[in-house]
Amino acid sequence: MDKQEKQVLKLIKLIPVLLVIIFFVVIFFVVIGNKIQVGKQNIENMKKNFLQIKKNRIKNEVLALMRHINYQRRIAKETLKKKLKQKVNMAYAISMNIYMQNRGKDKKVIEKMIKDALRPIRFNQNRGYFFIYSIKLKNILLPVEPQFEGDDFSNYTDIKGDLVVKNMARLCKRNGSTFYTWYWKKPNEEYIGYKKIGYSKYFEPLDWFIGTGEYVVDFEQKLQEKILKEIQDMGYGEDRYFFTLSYNGKILTHLSSLYMSKNISSMNDKDIKNFIDKAIKIAKDGGGFIDYRAKTNLDMKKTTQKMSYISGLDRWKWAVGLGENLNDIEMSIHNREKEIKIELHDTLVRLAIVFVLIAILLSILLFILTQKSKKIFLKYKSTILNEMEKSKKQLMLIQNQNKLASMGEMLGNISHQWKQPLNTLGISVSKMMLLEKEGYLSKEIMLKSFSRMEKNITYLSKTIDVFRDFFKPSVYVENFNLKEELKDMIYMAQCSFEHNLIDIFCICDSSIFIKGDKKKLEQVFLNILNNAKDAILSNKVKNGRVEITAVKIDKRVKIMIQDNALGVPLEIKDKIFEPYFTTKSQSKGTGVGLYMSKIIIENNFQGELSFTNKNAGTEFVISIPLD
Repeated sequence: MDKQEKQVLKLIKLIPVLLVIIFFVVIFFVVIGNKIQVGKQNIENMKKNFLQIKKNRIKNEVLALMRHINYQRRIAKETLKKKLKQKVNMAYAISMNIYMQNRGKDKKVIEKMIKDALRPIRFNQNRGYFFIYSIKLKNILLPVEPQFEGDDFSNYTDIKGDLVVKNMARLCKRNGSTFYTWYWKKPNEEYIGYKKIGYSKYFEPLDWFIGTGEYVVDFEQKLQEKILKEIQDMGYGEDRYFFTLSYNGKILTHLSSLYMSKNISSMNDKDIKNFIDKAIKIAKDGGGFIDYRAKTNLDMKKTTQKMSYISGLDRWKWAVGLGENLNDIEMSIHNREKEIKIELHDTLVRLAIVFVLIAILLSILLFILTQKSKKIFLKYKSTILNEMEKSKKQLMLIQNQNKLASMGEMLGNISHQWKQPLNTLGISVSKMMLLEKEGYLSKEIMLKSFSRMEKNITYLSKTIDVFRDFFKPSVYVENFNLKEELKDMIYMAQCSFEHNLIDIFCICDSSIFIKGDKKKLEQVFLNILNNAKDAILSNKVKNGRVEITAVKIDKRVKIMIQDNALGVPLEIKDKIFEPYFTTKSQSKGTGVGLYMSKIIIENNFQGELSFTNKNAGTEFVISIPLD
């Protein structure tokens, strides 16, 4: 037993042991790593769940508060309308009572008595008063601006261009009473219009309508004060509380009195400023969550992580939010981490015991297996030596067979490539003999036929060179004119095409030059043309036709060869470029033409050869880069 064999036997003994050790180490760390990962994932999931629960709770509470505010606004507006209606009904009753008690008197006297009775009445914290207009739009009573009494208000418009008095008169006359909204200036404010809600009622005895109104901004201001007080009283404690900000940066409600009514512009604390800016932006954008650090208690000595949900009340330009500390989440995570460490320690102990027991058992088994492996190895060595001797003899036999097969295939390929030129020569000779017999063989026809025959004979010679150099790097690199080359190819094949009543046409720009092995490109053209001719004859196509078109597109030349031979059947489309695949009989083809053509275009011209069924035939496309 030599040195190498001894080393192999040592490896047979050592490798299983090493593999077992590696396996257990990997398993150990995988299990531990998995435990750690599961623990981290549990913590992460727990944190996400806690956060989601908090988020849902905070958001729901803020949205509930927003619904409460909107409800208060709605019922406050209805209450205001009800109060306005009550006041107007009261004024109407006073006016009707005066009228009924003084019906016999002059209307001017009754009018003055009613005006004197209503003029001093004030309500809504002295903001409210009564006005009277005639249905013909003359002002009868306007206590806050008596100088306008008696004026015609038929063309009076509010700040938005609404004919307020005219429209109120029309609605009161038609409906008996009406609520109306318009924009009116306040006393001592000449150029600012405020939204006002009013109620008017038709006073038929004097053809008047009596009404009153309230500025929306005034009643909403009182409502805002009421709601802000409610929010301020909703103190949940230091860890969670509601707060309200105005869009201009003023703190409207807050747990800490230090922040109440302060504006962001007057603060020095950058963190607070940054939080207020973000909160206002979130409120304007439709609402959302914000994470931040804030003071933990009222003496402002510590900070903690907090989370808030902010919602916007655009009508009042408020940002309403609820903030909550995240201390309980951090505490839960800390406790869970302790539990995971204890679980991990227990797992390590159990795994160590199991691994030691398994290692002892495997060591015994491996010792038995290595002894058996040694015997098998020595027996296998003897078998391999015998088989190697047999393989050498078999390999020599296969190499000789391959050489003979390659020679036969090459001869078959040459035979296939020579058939067309030889057929063309035969047709030319037969044609000359026929013309000679009929007495029509002229010198011009004879010279033309000799020239064609000479080209075909030259092609036969070139064919041998092409096959010989096919799998070698091209050494015949030259810059040749594509149109001239196509003309030569058509000239060489034209006799055979004419004999089979097949037309062949070519369109090519004379300025196209290609650099490469011209002989190999000729081989490609003739392979495709011969296949087109054979397909037309095989499918018995009348008026056979082949068109060659060559164009320059960007930096490539595209050569398209289109026939009308009914196209390639779908079941063989993926096979036509495979070597030795052919649909012809063995006597007519070996199946290497298109395979060789594709190899030539790709390897010698760095181009592409493809085909597609088109216009009741097949179009082969050769794409060659110019550079």
